[in-house]
Amino acid sequence: MKEQSPTKERVKFQNLLQIFYQKILSFRNDYQSLKEKGKIKKVPLFERKLLKISKRKTKDQKLQKIYNLIKKYIQNLIYCLRNPEVPPDNNPTKRALRPLVIQRKITGSI
Repeated sequence: MKEQSPTKERVKFQNLLQIFYQKILSFRNDYQSLKEKGKIKKVPLFERKLLKISKRKTKDQKLQKIYNLIKKYIQNLIYCLRNPEVPPDNNPTKRALRPLVIQRKITGSI
């Protein structure tokens, strides 16, 4: 089955999420230098922006499913903003597991 090229709508959504993620990373990098008042104000701004994204309607079923998942899990998605000790991604975990995965592929077992 031939893979479809991304629609303009999907590309726009991807770019929007990339920008949003970069802003989250920037906020987290500046977290220690922000005053408590600034932290309190910024988190709801991120939440509203994500909620606005999730309320979009589209005929693209896969994209609509993503919008609905964002709406359903919005509190989980912004959890790392309220709790700076929680990373916004799971890259450290993936890196830690990678040697085990490679060994399993080489040996054919766990």
